[in-house]
Amino acid sequence: MTSLDHPRLSGLARNPAAPQDVLIRLAGHKAGRHGMSLRRGRLEDAVVEALLTYGDDHTAVGLHGDRISPEMRRRIAGHPDPAIRDA
Repeated sequence: MTSLDHPRLSGLARNPAAPQDVLIRLAGHKAGRHGMSLRRGRLEDAVVEALLTYGDDHTAVGLHGDRISPEMRRRIAGHPDPAIRDA
């Protein structure tokens, strides 16, 4: 489902060809984070960092398993916010 508030941003974030710098910028926008939550495959570490910076515990729920690197899993496990750490 596309974010109805900003469907273009949500759709761009789901695009598998979107470059990393675009995804990092989209992480700062709620519709961009929504689109990335629907994206398949692994997210680059820099994109995950941006999601942790701009997102919330709801965003962190989607950061699990093969979607993120082992380094990012360790980063989330040590996050100072318990809502993100426990998501």
